[in-house]
Amino acid sequence: MKADSNKDGISQSHYLCFKCLKHRNKTHNCRGSRCEIDGCQQWHHKLLHFTKKQETERNDIVASTWTSERNRCFLKIIPVRVAGPKKEIDTYALLDDGSTVTLIDSDLAQQLGARGRNEPLHIEAIAKTKVEMKTSRCVPIKLRGASNSQQIYARTIENLQLSPQAVTKQDIDGCKHLDDIRHKLMYNQAKPKILIGQDNWHLLVATETRKGHRNQPAASLTPLGWVLHGIRTRTIGQHVHYVHNLTATTEDNMDEQLRRYFAIESLAITPKRPSNDPEQRAVNILKESTTQLEDGHYQTGLLWKEQQTKCRTITKTP
Repeated sequence: MKADSNKDGISQSHYLCFKCLKHRNKTHNCRGSRCEIDGCQQWHHKLLHFTKKQETERNDIVASTWTSERNRCFLKIIPVRVAGPKKEIDTYALLDDGSTVTLIDSDLAQQLGARGRNEPLHIEAIAKTKVEMKTSRCVPIKLRGASNSQQIYARTIENLQLSPQAVTKQDIDGCKHLDDIRHKLMYNQAKPKILIGQDNWHLLVATETRKGHRNQPAASLTPLGWVLHGIRTRTIGQHVHYVHNLTATTEDNMDEQLRRYFAIESLAITPKRPSNDPEQRAVNILKESTTQLEDGHYQTGLLWKEQQTKCRTITKTP
């Protein structure tokens, strides 16, 4: 909040006091007071006060974002049929090269009627995770895959809780090295109930491997059949730069707001001209009657107000 520059100039040119607006001379002694308009603490007369408009600030903000690639990893999960004394059940098995023991969910073993001796189980995993299963049993089961059947021993564990996995058509699309076996690799929401470890290494060894690009999954042929594993990388976006122009001001012109409003409202409105619009009729006359002469000049008809116009003939008498 300052004194108006124009009023300030007038005060100076007429040798007036800023505080009382009286003529200044050698004997002039003005004590004055603060302005106090809108809290102004300047020492000037109230008539010299003005509120300075806040300057418009323009900020150009450049934001860069990257819609990253999506990586999906596939574990070696394969459909199997597991058989026991009571029944056969279709389920899924995880081929885990990092496990030293083969596990089966206790509920599944009970449904199969698989029985065995009691052998307490002690499992150590990453981050010092430890699992103690004093009621674990070592049970015989028979696994049947797409290729052949295998008799193995597995340790029972309560709530095996392996993460489900699905392999869809989109996951294999574009993988030419898997075209002829794709129907053997796809399944929906497979939750493994069996984990096959290194104590049954013969089920983990692949006799054939199909490999494509590095960002495509591979497939391995095991004694239980084909199994998909590896990573699938897909680009789900691109590098985009966004430029935001922000304009901040304390006052907005009402005329400008109305102009923008009506401009937006009229975007989808096409002005309709009357059938007898004189401007359109003039344009039609120009199009129909304009011709180019041999010397390069153009000739066009006159834009009469009426279509059929009669001209008076004026004759001069001698």
